[in-house]
Amino acid sequence: GGTSAMRMYDTYNPSTHQGSGTADVWPYTAAIEAHCSVLEALDQLRDVAPTLYDEHHDRFVTRMKQLYNALDYYRGTFTLNSGASSPFFCNPGQLDSGPRLDAIGTAFADAIAETFPAATLLYGPAYKGITLAAAAAQAAWTRRQRDLPFFYDRKEAKTHGERGRYVGRLPAPSDTLVMIDDVLSDGGTKVEAIDAIHAAFGVRPAGILVVLDRRPRGVPLPPGLPPLRALLTLPDLVDHLAATASPHLPALQAFYG
Repeated sequence: GGTSAMRMYDTYNPSTHQGSGTADVWPYTAAIEAHCSVLEALDQLRDVAPTLYDEHHDRFVTRMKQLYNALDYYRGTFTLNSGASSPFFCNPGQLDSGPRLDAIGTAFADAIAETFPAATLLYGPAYKGITLAAAAAQAAWTRRQRDLPFFYDRKEAKTHGERGRYVGRLPAPSDTLVMIDDVLSDGGTKVEAIDAIHAAFGVRPAGILVVLDRRPRGVPLPPGLPPLRALLTLPDLVDHLAATASPHLPALQAFYG
C-alpha cells in the first residue's frame, strides 16, 4: 500500500492539520492489522481479479491513513496509573473527529463480534472509555445492525438531575457485559471498576476489550479478571519499530523485556 510515504509527527493538531517534530512511529489503531491483511490479499488478486482490486484498494488505503491518525505516540518518561515508569505514552484522546471515531468504533465492533458474540451491553469507564464505548455501540449498529446499548461512570456521584454515579442503560442480571477501554497497564484499574459495578448492580463483565495492552513481558493479569482482548499489544509495536529500523527500538525492547 501507500503507507511508506506517510509523514509521522511527535504531535499533531487535527484542527490545523499541522504537525511538529519528526517521528518514525505511529498513530496506530486496532484495525490496522486487519487492513494490512486485506491490502495484501487485494495485491494477490490484482492480476486475477482486477475489478475487485480497483473497487476496493484505494478505499482501504484511505482507511489505513485514517487509522494511522487515530492514536498519538509520545516519547519521553511517563508515570502510569500503576506507578510504573514508561518510555512512551499512547494517547487515544486524539480520537477527536468523525473519521477517527468511525475507524476505532468499527475495529471495536468487529472485535466484539469475533471475541464476545454474546455481548448485550457495553461499559465505558470514565473518561476515555466513554467515547470508545459510544463509538463501538454506534459502529455495531451502523455496520452490523446490532443494538449494543452502553453506559458509563462518573468519577464522582451526581447529587442533582439524574443522580448517581452511572449513566446510560444500566446493567440487568441477564446482561452479558463487556468493558471497553483505551489501555491496560497492569489491570489494577480494571479490577477496581469491575468491583464497583458488581457492588452497584450485582453483575461482572464477561470480557474486556482495549485498544492497547501495554504490559511488559511476563506481567500477569490480576486474578479474577475476565477474558481480555487487545487490538494492539507491545509485541506489535516492537515489530513495527524493528521493521522501520527505528532508533527507539532498544528503549521499547528494554521496556517490554
